[in-house]
Amino acid sequence: MRPTATSRPTPDPARPSRRGFTLVEILAVLFLIAMLLAIAVTASQKVFRISREKRAAMTRNVLATAVYRYRHEYKTWPIPAATYQAGVYVYAFTNTLNQACLSMLRRDNTTDNPKQIQFLDESAILVEQAGQVISLAAAAANCPFVYRDANNNRKYFTVTINVDDETVSVQ
Repeated sequence: MRPTATSRPTPDPARPSRRGFTLVEILAVLFLIAMLLAIAVTASQKVFRISREKRAAMTRNVLATAVYRYRHEYKTWPIPAATYQAGVYVYAFTNTLNQACLSMLRRDNTTDNPKQIQFLDESAILVEQAGQVISLAAAAANCPFVYRDANNNRKYFTVTINVDDETVSVQ
């Protein structure tokens, strides 16, 4: 014979039934969620800062390598004719003037790069055009090369070419 189902006990009217969560429990859960979000946001900001620093360092290396490649290909440094001076051995292209040197490395600059060699990977490099930071591939011909520092501020690359020592520095 089957066991009979026992019926539920009737609730005691003197003791209220407990359904749902109390206000203290809800506030405790919300506090824990807020703490976890604060930790996650802080960690992600640090990751983004480190990422910007690494990207700027990588871009400096890419630009210096491109200048050396230009020198190897054309047997001259990418120093614009208007800037070149006899007896001067160190050229520094700072702030927005870095475009004078670095634009010579672009494929679409047929005057200074007649073989139209692609010295730069333009998708990974940023420039400033009309006050906006955009990819070099989408930019017009002469735009200053920029990067974002650790605090997300816009900075300009400084290219220093020492003709006598045959060295290039990009800061």
